[in-house]
Amino acid sequence: MDVNPLDPLYIPPRLLHRDREVRILRGFISDSQDEPVICTIYGVRGIGKTVLARWVLNHMKTPWTYSHIERLFSPFPHGQVSIIDDVRINDPRVIELIDRVRENGASLILVFEMLNFLRIREYLMPHVDAVLELDIYTPKQFWDIVADRINQVFGELPRVIYDFIADMTLTFDSPRPGTAIQVIRQVYFSRRRITPRSLMQAANELGFIDGYSTDLITGIGLFSRETLLIMEEMAVTILSDDIPYFTIEQIDEIYHNVHESVGVPYSKERLKLLIRGLINAGIIFRSNFRPNMYFSILDPELLRMAIEEALMYR
Repeated sequence: MDVNPLDPLYIPPRLLHRDREVRILRGFISDSQDEPVICTIYGVRGIGKTVLARWVLNHMKTPWTYSHIERLFSPFPHGQVSIIDDVRINDPRVIELIDRVRENGASLILVFEMLNFLRIREYLMPHVDAVLELDIYTPKQFWDIVADRINQVFGELPRVIYDFIADMTLTFDSPRPGTAIQVIRQVYFSRRRITPRSLMQAANELGFIDGYSTDLITGIGLFSRETLLIMEEMAVTILSDDIPYFTIEQIDEIYHNVHESVGVPYSKERLKLLIRGLINAGIIFRSNFRPNMYFSILDPELLRMAIEEALMYR
């Protein structure tokens, strides 16, 4: 049965930027052909621990099963490798499980979140044969993985989509593909067209940026009239072009137009202060993937409406 590329248990055709970990895990599994091996994989949530284990076993054509720690069903037959996911701290079943697997002549891959493993490490280490830690990705590696998964679902899309989902994720999270894929999945299953704005909305719906957006929109009236007018123009530009990125030249042009309309003298120094203030306030952020560009993750329509209401009282 085909599995949607956005499914948490999807096995991708290629595993990007994990060559070292693939080699190490292949070595562990190869050893299990001679005698049972108990292996532990750990790292932060959403970094690809389960994907790595399933991908390696699938490509080695090794008999294997997958179970969540809360839904164990595997009989652990001789010569088989079993993946047990989301192992928790201080779970007495873990050592019992390891002993039972060894008695059956089977092998085991235990998948831990970073904190859960670190808390149980001293207790667990005497009972396991190998440990593999998954490092987080660099921003560029993260971009490659997210873009690859998007292409498998939607086909090739404009570059702004890949840049924006990666930039937005890195602003509020570490480079974990699992987080970005959840946002993309939310857009996909709600049958929306994938755009920067639909990605913003999905991140809000999932609670990833909800508190940030709510706090900023609620406090929008604290900004000066000059800044509100500039932010309003930025929101209108995003709504018009559906591109949430701005060059310094674009911000300069908006700033210049606003100052002409309100009769305030134009100043390059004030422009620098404005950009610094917008960054410090969390209105815009520096892009990781577009040199000398800034982006916004606030829904432009909500931002525009909040600014219009704030300006009514000025």
